[in-house]
Amino acid sequence: MTNEATRLRWLVYGMLIMASGGGMAARIFSVQSKSRKTPLLSANDRSRWSMIRAVVDERQFHIDDVIMPNGKRDREWYTIDMVRHRGPDGKEHYYSSKPPLFPLVVAAEYAALQRATGLRIAERPYYVVRVLLVITNLVPILFYLWLAVLLCERLGTTDTARLFCAAAACFGTFTTTYANTLNNHVPAVIGVMGALYLAITIWQDDRREWWRFLVAGLCAGVAAANELPALSFLCLTGAALLCKAPVKTIIGYGGGVAAIAAAFFAATLTVHDSWRPPYAHRSNGEERVVLDVPELPDGPLAAEIREQFSQADCPLGEAAVVRNSAGGQRQVWDEESQNRFALVANGQQLRVLNWDNWYDYDRSYWMQDKKGVDKGEPDQATYAVHVLVGHHGVFSLTPLWLISIWGVGCWLVAGKPWQRGLAFSIALLTVVCLGFYLARPLADRNYGGVNCGFRWAIWLIPLWFAALVRGADNLLSSRVCRAVALLFLAASVFSAQFAAANPWTHPWVYQYWQYLEWIVE
Repeated sequence: MTNEATRLRWLVYGMLIMASGGGMAARIFSVQSKSRKTPLLSANDRSRWSMIRAVVDERQFHIDDVIMPNGKRDREWYTIDMVRHRGPDGKEHYYSSKPPLFPLVVAAEYAALQRATGLRIAERPYYVVRVLLVITNLVPILFYLWLAVLLCERLGTTDTARLFCAAAACFGTFTTTYANTLNNHVPAVIGVMGALYLAITIWQDDRREWWRFLVAGLCAGVAAANELPALSFLCLTGAALLCKAPVKTIIGYGGGVAAIAAAFFAATLTVHDSWRPPYAHRSNGEERVVLDVPELPDGPLAAEIREQFSQADCPLGEAAVVRNSAGGQRQVWDEESQNRFALVANGQQLRVLNWDNWYDYDRSYWMQDKKGVDKGEPDQATYAVHVLVGHHGVFSLTPLWLISIWGVGCWLVAGKPWQRGLAFSIALLTVVCLGFYLARPLADRNYGGVNCGFRWAIWLIPLWFAALVRGADNLLSSRVCRAVALLFLAASVFSAQFAAANPWTHPWVYQYWQYLEWIVE
């Protein structure tokens, strides 16, 4: 009877995964922009695709010729998610603002596809992008769902809870929603799931094969390389494994993390000639010279000022001018040499610093008056409400995670030592990371921009899913609780599928909110 029940359960698992995979494949092969000319859905994924196209087709890292061929914007490829800085040729260029490691991996896939078929993304964007999305998103997500099912089997004790959670993984979270767009959330959430599952097998089964530690390190590294806050998960997982097997953790897990870290920084250095990724270049650089003047007027620099620059090894041409940047920063700009320096008042002197704000360039979207959610929520308490239970709410859009809270509590109260440790880790990472996002300054309190949910928390989904299995085990034995849980599942599936055609749209709660405001007006 037990074997028959197990076979039946795995049959249902297979049907759920295939149904979810079929839905994702259908969305990938029907994805298209609003103009219907490309399958690129937003500035976010256009930023990555522009870099991929530039690397393979143009043999360069900057995206000038992709987004602005012949000096004119190409609406189908132009993106606001870009930075501007000097390139190897000594001239300023536009670059994708996304960390380059992941786009370079997809660029390698594109290069192999192009060599095999001769297809070019500019000429056949639908064919190329959809095939690459299958390779980059669909196949890894199917592997993620398989790991989720294994977690159901490992952590669950009842068929009802296992099947309930398997259905939730396949249809009720935002992991699958992002299948038809190139983004950092998919590799991050898969990395967390992989590292989590291996860590659980090491602790629960006392499995200590070297490869488990190595692959766990690689997975945690991938997660952190694609979602910076997942660095907390990487460190906490390392600490947990260190308690179990110190030598194998240091060599195996640490080696996997080091490999990804080396690839991340090498890619960044190769593309941007800097160890720091683009998002770390938002302020002034090091000081170069101090001028004994309180201010410099707009316009050409005087010869004696240029001489002081030259003495500080900052040569400027006669055409160098003083002006305000797009963001209002006083700067010296030399069109001929493409040198740029920031001017900072210091009493009766002017400090001259290297220009290091890559987001501050002419017509930069990030230096303009923003609209909609990009303006930021001025009240932190209001922001917290909407992040948790409001129009972008983690619990209002996917109430399944309320069951996860119960699961964490069950483990803390009556779990085995390793289960209590896991529950504490889940609670700690959730509180710390959500607290970090809620405490961000006004400019960053924008719910992650236009997207289907609070996307910055998506990498936490595997952790919440593990707790969901425990909570469902405890709650689904009651008829009333089972009915409530099914309502939570239905609501979560609705939220995840509502934006499945384009995850770069507002959640249904937000859209309905706007509709109500329009009715009132």
